[in-house]
Amino acid sequence: MTKLGYLIKTDSRAAILIESKKGKFKLDELQGYVGGYIERIQVQWMGTPADMIVNEDRNARPMSGFGRIHGLPLNRVASEIARTMIVGDVVLLRKGAW
Repeated sequence: MTKLGYLIKTDSRAAILIESKKGKFKLDELQGYVGGYIERIQVQWMGTPADMIVNEDRNARPMSGFGRIHGLPLNRVASEIARTMIVGDVVLLRKGAW
């Protein structure tokens, strides 16, 4: 069964519906969307627990500046959902989609 998710790009106010090509989303697929190694953040989205898959660069320490390692821009939409600063493109998935 194909799983669906949402790609939230830094340059957009809209989420793009994406479909896993392999049933559940696989690591290499998610890394392709976020542009590198991934980190999972648990969030509430539309009243439902969800996983936000982000580039691990979002954890760059404040001294070096968020996203400075790879020069990723702030993702305002994802930051609002996660209630913390998020950089780079992210994938939003319902629990169990990967």
